[in-house]
Amino acid sequence: MSFENLKIEVDNGISGRNGGIPMGFNRLNRYIGIRKRMYFVAGGLTGCLSGDTVISVNRGSRPSGREYTLRELYFKFNKKLVPRNKGDKVNGNTWDDQVSRILSYNHNDEVLRYNDVVNVIESGVKEVFKLTTCSGKTIKATKDHRFLVDNHESYNRLEKLKVGDFVFVRSKKIPKGRKQRPYRKELITMLPYYPSATNKLVKVDGKEYIHQRIKITRLVYDAGLNNVTIEEFIKNVKNNPNHNYTFSDLTMDIHHIDGNHQNDVFENLKLMTSSEHAKYHGKLIGEKHFLNRNIEKDEIVSIESCGFEMTYDIEMKSPYNNFLANEIVVHNSGKTSFIDDAFVLNPYDWYLQNKKSGVKIKIIYRSMERSRTYKLAKWVCRKIFIDHGVIIPVSKLLGWTEKMNRDEHDLFLSYKEYMDGMDDVITIIDGPENPVGIAKDLRNHALKNGKIEQLDEYNKIYVPNDPDEVTIVVVDHLGLLKTTKELNTKKQVIDKMSDELRYARDFYGYTIVAVQQFNRDISNPIRIKNGDVEPQLEDFKESSVPQEDADVVMALFDPMRYKVSDPSGYNLDKLKDDFGAKYFRSLRLIKNSYGEDDVRIGLGFLGQIGMFKELPRKKDITDSDYENVVNKSFFLQ
Repeated sequence: MSFENLKIEVDNGISGRNGGIPMGFNRLNRYIGIRKRMYFVAGGLTGCLSGDTVISVNRGSRPSGREYTLRELYFKFNKKLVPRNKGDKVNGNTWDDQVSRILSYNHNDEVLRYNDVVNVIESGVKEVFKLTTCSGKTIKATKDHRFLVDNHESYNRLEKLKVGDFVFVRSKKIPKGRKQRPYRKELITMLPYYPSATNKLVKVDGKEYIHQRIKITRLVYDAGLNNVTIEEFIKNVKNNPNHNYTFSDLTMDIHHIDGNHQNDVFENLKLMTSSEHAKYHGKLIGEKHFLNRNIEKDEIVSIESCGFEMTYDIEMKSPYNNFLANEIVVHNSGKTSFIDDAFVLNPYDWYLQNKKSGVKIKIIYRSMERSRTYKLAKWVCRKIFIDHGVIIPVSKLLGWTEKMNRDEHDLFLSYKEYMDGMDDVITIIDGPENPVGIAKDLRNHALKNGKIEQLDEYNKIYVPNDPDEVTIVVVDHLGLLKTTKELNTKKQVIDKMSDELRYARDFYGYTIVAVQQFNRDISNPIRIKNGDVEPQLEDFKESSVPQEDADVVMALFDPMRYKVSDPSGYNLDKLKDDFGAKYFRSLRLIKNSYGEDDVRIGLGFLGQIGMFKELPRKKDITDSDYENVVNKSFFLQ
């Protein structure tokens, strides 16, 4: 950087233009804040299951699955021989690269379907608890593993469940008769030059006309096949007899890849033979193994500790981040509420109130675990609580468990302008991605909003159209990145992603926020016994490269989970209510390239809406503050 360029940045600092965007937490703002060219890594913990958990695994073209224990699945999925007991003659076979699929609950169709396994993880020796249901189903899990508690997308951790609560399990009922086919939308109009369309007699004002009809799914597929928009395709098959289009084979079926029959986009459609399609949906001879695709409520009759043992977890392909374990629907991992608060919602609220500052923000959120609809629902619930003190759970907002009353619905409608404004600031891309695709998308965004100038033979710079715009890129989370042919291990894709994110920070000036999970060692019994369970740099899962590349590494920690005292000295007994709900998390700055690190900040946590708020320092907090946290009034101050 030349002296003149440096002087520009110094002048910006003097004028206050380099002050950064507040994160909504006073001490964090003082230590770091959000500025251009920063790379944050945030860590979270995962829930796990016992190794003797039974999983039905489908590999290849078989319509049904074969049962494995979770321990066996871990070794086979990771191409290892399964260790046997002493005296056994064989170690079995290792698996090839064929896709492994296990039953997962599809929230759109409300049935169980096979979904791709992304990763199987050995999570370390942890305390496990045995949950038993009224129907006799049992499962051993850590207390932070989440269970489906309604038939949509609401999960609760085991530690929040009690006898008498319900979880969802695979139904024993075998459906009788044929299941009603899903409604397929049609287009009925004049399409004389579309040979795939069939004639339909239409009466208008007593007069009869011959129109054509075509399923929207096939229309979308044929338009994509010819690489034209749907509008252009319809225009030509209506008016142009010489369009030269090619059409899909009518003897073949069009399959929806994500299982949602209403998701008619070309990338979600696949042409296959009727027999292949039927086999995929389990309608051939193997159907008898897959008839009970529904789930039903099952009451919890007991929860008891079973001591410590090796645990495992499975990462599933988004957006259906759950799987069937011992016939019970459980969730795989992910923690994002703090990231949403600090890097999305608080900055967005600040931007709305400080537009005259000239600073603009653009947030690109790669949400590989949660759907766009779910995140927006949770965000509006949070805003309603902040403004009015009214808690509307996401499950109620979306009508999963109960419906909103008229006043609550009117309150929701009043936030249309607030939520519509997000479209100009926040872009959510949901679903799993690979590092190459994300890097390409970031480059396209940069070129759309700036240009690259070649200074000389060896040097070039990126010049944004608006130098006052701060672009924040959130990747949640690194463990759900898709592998590719060239990057076929989880470590390789994480390392590649971190390299691309570092480049986006250094060259485009983007602010990077990457979420990464912790590995198994944090729950090692020796560490728990010694009270040494606070996250360290070496506790991050699968790769150390993101922490090495990052400017700031932070970790959320719940000391109550491990029955240890808070390192900062907060009275944890005063941060729980009479029902055992916990209202505290400790945030630790493990690494800070811009100043002081090894800093701990106490946070009040309201889990119902995923909201965090900074607590007074330990030396300043009063009994009244503790009481206000538990009764939730603290979050409205």
